[in-house]
Amino acid sequence: MGKNSNSGIIAAALFLFLASAQAQTPLAGAPGSYSRLGSDAFSTSAGNAVTAFPGLYASAFANAALPAVSRVKYFSASSFSLGLEREIYSIYGMNPVGPSGAVAYGLHYFNSGPIDFRNNNGEKLESGTASELTGLFGFSLGLSKLPVIVGINLKYRYASLYKDIPATSGFGIDAGVLWKTRWPGLLIGFSVQDLNTQYRWDTKEIYDENANTTLDYFPVRYRLGASYDLPSFRIQLLGEYEHWTYRSQTRIFSVSEGNFPVSKLSTEDEVENSGNMLRFGGIWTPVESLSFRAGIDRLDLSYKKTDIRPGLGFRYEHKTGFLNPIIDFSYLLNQNGPQNLWIISAGFSY
Repeated sequence: MGKNSNSGIIAAALFLFLASAQAQTPLAGAPGSYSRLGSDAFSTSAGNAVTAFPGLYASAFANAALPAVSRVKYFSASSFSLGLEREIYSIYGMNPVGPSGAVAYGLHYFNSGPIDFRNNNGEKLESGTASELTGLFGFSLGLSKLPVIVGINLKYRYASLYKDIPATSGFGIDAGVLWKTRWPGLLIGFSVQDLNTQYRWDTKEIYDENANTTLDYFPVRYRLGASYDLPSFRIQLLGEYEHWTYRSQTRIFSVSEGNFPVSKLSTEDEVENSGNMLRFGGIWTPVESLSFRAGIDRLDLSYKKTDIRPGLGFRYEHKTGFLNPIIDFSYLLNQNGPQNLWIISAGFSY
């Protein structure tokens, strides 16, 4: 297979993998977009506004400080139905440690499903898949004599794009804080995610001396949230503000005119991207073992054309005294995708 054919394959693959979620905001095409959907059924249908909500076994994927608040033994697995043969799966667990600490661990996996690779003439050559993986290990701790919980996560990011391009990986750090305020029922949370995380793509296996190295930076996410408990109504209200920022190279995919068209993916100088958004959610627990959720994700304050993502869900927990099985279900309206989204999580506390 010659370099011209490879050029068509790589251009198409990069375009699909890195810009498939375009193009309302620069955030849509940034690395790790699958992980910003949420890590489980609970967070997604609560609008992902869970930075300051430790109830219902909220995940360290949202705020590294949360596990040390609830301090329970918990494990769950989640499956996302996205359409177009795309797949997302995740597992998550947490355990108390010592008198006031907790550890958390998890994996979050995305697979694109079959992608047709074609040459410069549009002829199909083969099929392949692109995939990403996030691994997390975190520790959180309640500070003595202070109404504050702190936490930190170490995250490993891995991506595989095309067989002739080496897979890439990188490490990042999350940090989080939760403050139990003097007002009964009011919690404030703050989280910084994906510090120093990036992918490095190298095409030397295909282009030899004409190869180059491309850096893809993950957005650094600053999330400030609050939760308020209304026990007389059995309702919790959630809200969150996020500011994100990252550097990127503008990628332009083009096909030349004429009898022998050539596809090309060109890059320009790095630019700084940033934006702001809001999230809201609510949880109603009519009985101890059953709760219902609703939320709105992606209320964009910076880019007007971004569609919001509303969601609904419920959780049922059968408490047996030792091993408590849990089933969690969410339904999200996805206005830009091929279908609405279904997420199911199953797990147990013990």
